[in-house]
Amino acid sequence: MAPTMGVMNQSFIATHERPRRVLLMDAISSLCVLPCVLLVFGGYEPAASWLLLSPVVLLFLIRRTAPITFLWLATVLAGASYGTGFALEMMVYLVVLVGVYGAAAFTPKRMQLLGFVPLFLAVLVMVLDLLLGLLPDSGSNFFYSSELAPEQRWTMVASMSVVSTIAFVAAWALGMLRRSQLKDVARQRERADLLERDAHRLAELAVTEERTRISREMHDIIAHSLASILTLAEGGRMGTKQAGSEHSHELFNKIAGASRSALGEVKVLLKQVDEAQSDAPAYGLADIADLAENARLAGLPLEFSVQGEPRPIPAGHSLAVYRVAQESITNVLKHAPGQHSEMLVTWGQESFSVLTRNTVPEDFAEQSEPIPGKGIVGMRERAEIFNGQLRVTRTAHLFEVFAEWPYPEGSQY
Repeated sequence: MAPTMGVMNQSFIATHERPRRVLLMDAISSLCVLPCVLLVFGGYEPAASWLLLSPVVLLFLIRRTAPITFLWLATVLAGASYGTGFALEMMVYLVVLVGVYGAAAFTPKRMQLLGFVPLFLAVLVMVLDLLLGLLPDSGSNFFYSSELAPEQRWTMVASMSVVSTIAFVAAWALGMLRRSQLKDVARQRERADLLERDAHRLAELAVTEERTRISREMHDIIAHSLASILTLAEGGRMGTKQAGSEHSHELFNKIAGASRSALGEVKVLLKQVDEAQSDAPAYGLADIADLAENARLAGLPLEFSVQGEPRPIPAGHSLAVYRVAQESITNVLKHAPGQHSEMLVTWGQESFSVLTRNTVPEDFAEQSEPIPGKGIVGMRERAEIFNGQLRVTRTAHLFEVFAEWPYPEGSQY
């Protein structure tokens, strides 16, 4: 099977899913056709039938694996049939046309025109027959045209040439049509393979994006909650040294609440991995005030204010804004604890924004540029998802995070 695949690189065999089955079917068909042909036509000339029909039928074993070899052998058998006056020579001629069809359909492109070589040889033989029949002393030669009148011989040669040309062109055209079908099969198979590979890539990208989303959510939830817990714990420790226990009791209650909230968010997030994500997020713009209040209770001197009249924002968009505000406060708690901070939510005419600003500690004064950590990257991605923008500004004494979004359709009035 391996040696023939190079010849069949453009054949039906090469494009078939089971090439060995095709070859086996060709062999079985040839072996079944041979006794039928001999049974029907062997009575005319039994010896000649066995000698000529047997190799003609067996040629079909290589019709698709070696089409050029099939064509040459069929041409030789056709010439032998014409020269010996075999009564069933028309059947052999039809086999030559099958070879022409195979040359057009199954051979490499550079060898397609070889199918017309037998036509040239056929016309040449008929012309030789005519010329030999015109010789006065030739008598009855081994061709048939000697039995015709000289005037009829030219007409016969011309008619046979035209008929043979039409037959060869028709067989070649059918072969080219089959070749086009084979190319379509190959293109469809290649397209299916490309689509399958693209589907795998899309699935991998979807998994990667989901993992990135989960990682970002975990960072937003755990980093903020743990920073709040650490700050609250420190405040509680300091509060126990003061007279009275009411303040300490309230601080430690906030610690328990923040812990439970973080645990609940993690459970919800992990549940969303296996189930469809809920259309109603857990937090939104209305919860930013509580977020700022918790930060103030944790000891962060944060001033929170709202300018303008709030407008309805879709739940997913509102959650993204909340996460940006949450991450901004987390950055202050982590990198500038105890520094004066302010958060301003502004509802404008065409857009709304969240501005978080804090003073820079002295030990960070030498850093001229902010380090773009995962939190800032996540905030920027959340802003851009809803056609917003995020700007991080660092000066000698201030660190500012400004996020702005245009109003979604249906929210403006």
